[in-house]
Amino acid sequence: MDFQIGKNSVVKLGSTSEEVARRIDIKCGDNCLIDIAGIASNYTRLEIFMADNTVLKVGAGQMMYSQVNIFMHEKSTIEIGEACLFAECDIWSSDMHSI
Repeated sequence: MDFQIGKNSVVKLGSTSEEVARRIDIKCGDNCLIDIAGIASNYTRLEIFMADNTVLKVGAGQMMYSQVNIFMHEKSTIEIGEACLFAECDIWSSDMHSI
């Protein structure tokens, strides 16, 4: 578990075992909210990168069987429902080309 959290940022990690939590890496800027209700299983890594003023909400019961990366390079919100299955994926909130 490697958390690098900016000023006024909040990380809520519920219903997740210590073993699973050790496979989560978070780097977020200032004024961010990360609310993960629970990860049931994580066999690889979950990497989260968030710029300032971003929000990530993840429902309970997630299962991750290959590396999952979440990238939020601009002010945005990503919401993921409950009981999802992930395998080798990248989730992006933007293409990093603001208009």
